Amino acid sequence: MNILQLVNALTWGGAQILVADLARAARSAGHAVVIAAFRDGPVGSQLRQEGFDVRILGEEAFDLVAAWRLLRLWREFRPDVIHSHLSRATFWARFLRHRAPQTALVTTIHGFESGSFHIVEKRMASLSDHLVFPSAFLEHWYGTQIRNLPAGRSSVLYPGVEITAPDAQRPNAPECEPRIGTLSRLHRVKGVDILLEACARLSAEQRFRIVIGGEGKEHDRLSALAGRLGLSDRLEWAGPIASPKAFLDKIDIFAAPSREEAFGITICEAMERGLPVVASRVGGIPEILRDGTDGFLVTPERPEELAAALHRLLGNAGLRQAMGAAGNARVRTEFRRDACISKHFDIYRSMLSPARPAARRLHLAISSNELGGGERMALAVAGAMKRRGVEVTATCAGQPLAGRLKTLGIPTSTVPMRAGGLFFGIRLARDLFAHRPDLVNAHLNRAALISGFFRLLGGPPVVSHVHGLNRAIYYRWSDLLVAVSASVGEHLRRQEIPVGRIAVIPNRIPGSPVVVQPPPAPPWIIGIPAKLHANKGHAWALEAIERHMALLPDLRIEIFGDGPERDALQRLAETGSLSGRVRLHGFQPDMDLWYPQLHAVLLPSLGEGIPLSLIEPMRWGIPCIATDVGGIPEIVEDEVTGVLVKPGDGDALIAGINRVLSIPAYEGFRSAARDRFRRINDFDGMIDRFASLCETLQALPS
Repeated sequence: MNILQLVNALTWGGAQILVADLARAARSAGHAVVIAAFRDGPVGSQLRQEGFDVRILGEEAFDLVAAWRLLRLWREFRPDVIHSHLSRATFWARFLRHRAPQTALVTTIHGFESGSFHIVEKRMASLSDHLVFPSAFLEHWYGTQIRNLPAGRSSVLYPGVEITAPDAQRPNAPECEPRIGTLSRLHRVKGVDILLEACARLSAEQRFRIVIGGEGKEHDRLSALAGRLGLSDRLEWAGPIASPKAFLDKIDIFAAPSREEAFGITICEAMERGLPVVASRVGGIPEILRDGTDGFLVTPERPEELAAALHRLLGNAGLRQAMGAAGNARVRTEFRRDACISKHFDIYRSMLSPARPAARRLHLAISSNELGGGERMALAVAGAMKRRGVEVTATCAGQPLAGRLKTLGIPTSTVPMRAGGLFFGIRLARDLFAHRPDLVNAHLNRAALISGFFRLLGGPPVVSHVHGLNRAIYYRWSDLLVAVSASVGEHLRRQEIPVGRIAVIPNRIPGSPVVVQPPPAPPWIIGIPAKLHANKGHAWALEAIERHMALLPDLRIEIFGDGPERDALQRLAETGSLSGRVRLHGFQPDMDLWYPQLHAVLLPSLGEGIPLSLIEPMRWGIPCIATDVGGIPEIVEDEVTGVLVKPGDGDALIAGINRVLSIPAYEGFRSAARDRFRRINDFDGMIDRFASLCETLQALPS
């Protein structure tokens, strides 16, 4: 296979050493390999001397030139697998995924990195086919703080070390001063200052020396600290270390007092050289070091605990030797570099195995031509799956929905929903025969019923989105139901649909929170973005507002949407105190043009699944007044991001509007709405879960 190893820079570091080892193993196994980086370094020079193809992409023009060179490299080399390391390389590898959907992308997360990495990673993680973590701790941290990955999408591969014999027998004679050593970049996170403070607590009569290997910006501060602590005469600065093994062979105790650590490769290296280790109980370190067997684990930021552990080892050469031997044996069985490299190639091969289809095919069946919440969710799913390399086709009931699908580049057939869906069924049957999809994703009732019927006749598996509190009969032949809220899931369970056929995946939308300054008020502008159907509750809400207009602040109501209730609502808008205050705008294809003009959104529905018409305005920091039905309480926090009322309760509605539009409380509602959106709106996570369901259903017989 052709393998492209992509890393930020070819300087010395754990990620770069892994890149070099993977490249050597690939070449030894007969694979073609190219190493690419944005910046050169000593690892690049060494790899070129070994005859590897090393490409330096450069760092000019905000990496845009590098991105073009990377794309050109892909076209020239055509890698089967790209393995990205570190955030910069991973960002551009994922960007390339849009142009190269058939290339598998494996990403190693080497550490916590920066806050900006977290923001980008939450949105782009799904573009990697497989993520590799150097410790179970880091995988767990990533799953809770960044993205909860579907089963089978990640692996923990301990980096491991190369096993070799010590260069020389370490002296243990009583007259020899024991040497406490540490090896790391000189950065606060590595806790070298804690080691110095611990050594200062040891008895003045105790014989030892301190050896610090590595370089970094903290050198001067640490040197000054050592002077203040009276350690200068005991301290040796070893500087940059070209051979970690040679450095470790000259010390007796290894200390790793890190404040945080994703794994701790130098601890493995020290154990491989037969050294006892004293290390902080943080991150992935407890996965390597067994407290009391291979050394000691101590509480981070506690120099007194570190000093006590060092004292025990300094005074007992036999204990040092026993712990060093135990650590060496553990590394030889659990943390071998060759085993780590072999497992990486197992992952590469799994990405290319026949079980992973080269081009999956998904057909959308949507029994509508509108652009309501269910239809917009179908569009979002279709676009996201297409960007992941899935071949998406569709059947729907006409414009404007068909136009939106075609804008996404999705081949779409249209047919009006006449004769109870008969013509829709005929067209869908023709499309299924023509496109041969691996599965069907149905949206709305009749599409689910017709798609399920074809499944009964031997057609492809069907996963149906259930967007509201609908009757189960429409979904009787679907293989799996996606409930768009916990409320919809419970509604389906009450209709005796087996739990195993229901997956609750709450609706989410693409996009980040938007900060806008609303227009001065009064008048307060309230928007009602919903289809003009009776179940959306426009009538009772407008009637309540008309009766109590004297109790409300100066306001205007903007209604967006079309439907069978339009004429009746137009007449109501011209009634009494509503006259001149209510406007019906009809369907608006881009509500983002209107949200900056609104102070609040009203959704007086009588029943709901989980309305996008509430999630979308929350992105803009717009508080909501809505009914306490269906999935709405899963979005709106009462008295926090808005106000919830009972359907038909006019008095509660008026009180809620006054509460949200009161000057002292309004900005608090706005801020809470935007924060709530930021917390819950994991669009890529929603698509991850849906894609995982699709992969499961593709294994079903057609």
